[in-house]
Order: sequence, then C-alpha cells, then structure tokens
Amino acid sequence: MSQKLTLWVSGFIFLTSFAGAATTCVFETNAAAKTMKLTNDCTTDTAILVPAGFTLNGARHLIQAVDPSGGYFVGPVVTNATVDSTINVKNLTIDMPNLASGGCAFVQGIYFNQASGTITENTILHVGQSGYCPDTGTGIQVTEGLFSTPRTVTISNNQVLLASAMALWISGPISANVTRNQFSINSLGSHVVEFAAKSGSFTQNEVETDPTTGYADQIGIEIYNNSSNLNISSNNINLISGTTGIGIDLTGVNNPITVTGNRIFSYGATLSVTGIDDGSAANTISGNQIRCYVVPIANAPTTGNTVLPCPF
Repeated sequence: MSQKLTLWVSGFIFLTSFAGAATTCVFETNAAAKTMKLTNDCTTDTAILVPAGFTLNGARHLIQAVDPSGGYFVGPVVTNATVDSTINVKNLTIDMPNLASGGCAFVQGIYFNQASGTITENTILHVGQSGYCPDTGTGIQVTEGLFSTPRTVTISNNQVLLASAMALWISGPISANVTRNQFSINSLGSHVVEFAAKSGSFTQNEVETDPTTGYADQIGIEIYNNSSNLNISSNNINLISGTTGIGIDLTGVNNPITVTGNRIFSYGATLSVTGIDDGSAANTISGNQIRCYVVPIANAPTTGNTVLPCPF
C-alpha cells in the first residue's frame, strides 16, 4: 500500500500516493497552513517524512512500525523530509513492539536530522528490534553536523519509555530546551539521556534507568561538548530497581554548567555508584537531593546539597 497524503487546495481534496512506501497511514494535509493531520491508527514499514515547514499532528493516533515483507524495519518512524529545515511533531503515539532483530540495526522513534522545530506531547514506546540488540533503539534523536548551521529545538511533555539504547540523544551545534518529559530505557540501554547540545536547558524531567533489572553501568544523564552554560535543574532521576553507574555524568563538559534542585534517588536492593560525577570545579552544583549512592557527589564539594539516609 502506498503512503497517502490528503492535500487541501482551494477547498478541494487531493489524494497523493508515494510509490514504495508500505503504510496504512492517512494524513489530511493543509498546504496553506502547512499541517498534516493523521486520521487513523496505522502501521508503516518505512519512515514518515515531514516536509519543510510542516507540523505533523498525530491527533492522538498510533503509528506502529512493522517489518517490511522479506526485510527489517530500520531508521526512524518519523523524520524531516529535507535537511536544513524546520518541522514540528505533536500528539503522536509511536510503538514498535514486534520488530525482528535484523542485524540489530539502528531505529528511532522521532529523528530530527539537521532540523529545527518542536517535539511536543508524543508517546514513544518499545524502541528497538527484538532479541539481544543493546544500544540500538533511540526514542528521540536530534543531531547536527559539528560545523553545520546551528539549530534550535524544544522537546516538551513527551513520554519515551523502554528504549533499548537512549530515550533521548541530542548532539551538535544545537540550542535544546528539554522540559517536562518522561524518559526511560530497558536493560539493553546504557544511557537514558545523552545531552551533547551546545547550549540550552534540561528541566523538570523524569529520568528512569531500567525498571526491571538494572545494569551496573547505566547512566541517567550524560552531558558533554557544551559551548556555553547549560541549566540542568528540577529533574527526578530515579533508579527503579537494580544498580546504576552514575545519576548525572558531567565528566565530559566543555564549559561550566549549573546543576541545581535535582532529586537523584536509587530504589535498588544495593547502593548505586555515583549520584553526580563532576568534571570541573567551575560547575555550580547546589540544592540537589541524593539518596542511596555510594558516592553522592564525586570530584566536587557537597556544599549546598543534601545526602538523605539510605535505606528509605
């Protein structure tokens, strides 16, 4: 079945098909307003492409990624059609619970490839192929080449649950503002969030490592390659069970950042390793609450932070 877009032009409806795209997804597209609205729950075995300047409104519908006939689903479920563009994705649910393990290829839920825009109020579930395919499924990925045009991205009010690699990965000359999201990974992931944006903020988010087993080397948030101050504040970083390596890893930061008002708790049967691993005395680390970590704060003074009793 071909991918269908419903184009509204001067009050008339036009159905346009794109060869080679096996999907049951149907969109109502308003060319003047640059919107594409999903009209049904559907499946796709290839990426849904959002044209430059358009907003994809999922209207609370589900897109389920499936393997193509005789092959494997690879790449993103939703991405920008062209680089150097601005797009928006909102109100969409993405799931991929039954993908075969085709060489453990990389898959993503929403991928901004050299694009600016917003990712808002989406739910992304079970990102990754089946079987033992560690670090291959990323919920939201935003990347830009090192010397490319700077981008601005806002990621807010999303749920990315049980990704097999990272729930969120941002890398490149990007100003990223990430707020009020819930991010989690399964036992095959190593980092819940990898935040390598050049500037921006990460605030009021819920970050959870593996809720079933927990590996000793999992990291809640890893931050590196920033070119200006970042604001990391008012987040809940939780380990549901098991052990984890580091709650917040700052050892790769390039410039001073502010880490304040975060709640970093471990709920495992044994102590986790490090709450905050600081890489620079110039960072501001204050007002954080840390519980059940062997080393609450490494390589920095604990002044202004609270280490709570463990066990609860």
